[in-house]
Formats: sequence, C-alpha cells, structure tokens
Amino acid sequence: MKQELRSKFTRENITRSASECFAKIGYHETDVDEICSRANLTKGAFYYHFSSKQDLFLKILDQWINKVAERIDIVRIETPDILRALMGIPDGFSPLFLELGNQLPIFLELYVKSFSDPDLK
Repeated sequence: MKQELRSKFTRENITRSASECFAKIGYHETDVDEICSRANLTKGAFYYHFSSKQDLFLKILDQWINKVAERIDIVRIETPDILRALMGIPDGFSPLFLELGNQLPIFLELYVKSFSDPDLK
C-alpha cells in the first residue's frame, strides 16, 4: 500500500507540475526536462508513470473533461427542470474555471488542436 500511495503522489506531482508548465510557457515550449525540474523528479520517474509528454497531456485533458462532465451531471441532478438545468450550467462551471485558473486557454487550444493533429488523437 505504501508503494501505491507513493506512486499516486508522484503521478499527481508530475500532473500538477506539467499543468503549471503548460499554463506558464505553453505545451509546445514545455519539455519533459522542464516538467521533471519543476516536479523535482528524474526523467526515469517521469517515464515510469507516463510514456511521453503527449500521453501526460492527454491524461490531464481527460481529467479536465471528466470534471466538466461531472459539473454537467451535478447541475442536471440538482434540478429536474431541463430549462433550469441549462441555465444553471454557467454557475456549475464557475468553480471549475476558478480551479483551472490560467490553464484554461492551453486546454482549449490543445483540445481544438486534437481534432486536426493526428499525433494528439
């Protein structure tokens, strides 16, 4: 169990560090060395948990999309009236956007890019 917790902590550390780098200097300008430096980890530790920077980014994007889906579900569950549910979506997203802070632009940019870039599919 101890190894499992350490592994989870390391993955979260890498994810957080990468998110900060992507937000600060952009996805393309961020390299694995920068992520490892910010996370205070070796490249070996990075590659133990993620096969590439792209793999890491897709995991981060997937987490973000799941959070968006959860927010939509929460709004939908909180009101049986579909019109009120739709009108409540912006309020439901506010905490998520605050949590993402300045990361939102990079996520939106790469989300859109993923539709046209075969390397991100």
